Amino acid sequence: MSSYYSKNELVISGKLLSLFLVAYKDFTKTNKDLSRYEVLILESESEVRITFVPNISGDEKILGGKTSQGESVSYYVSKINHSIIKWHYHK
Repeated sequence: MSSYYSKNELVISGKLLSLFLVAYKDFTKTNKDLSRYEVLILESESEVRITFVPNISGDEKILGGKTSQGESVSYYVSKINHSIIKWHYHK
């Protein structure tokens, strides 16, 4: 990492961010408030898995990947053609 960035900055490549936006566009069809989620990104050689995990309120239990904040979903986005290969809700 370049000394240009501070240790408090999170650096995300434009390429990775563009793959995130593919998943995010589909995510927003059913989920409107990203602030209710954490986003996990796992990169492999040919694809990126982007998982939206809803926040948990207090003592809330997670049932079938759902909380009062939303539902957990993963998207697999191709690095080659920037399209969603598959997606699934968590159980």
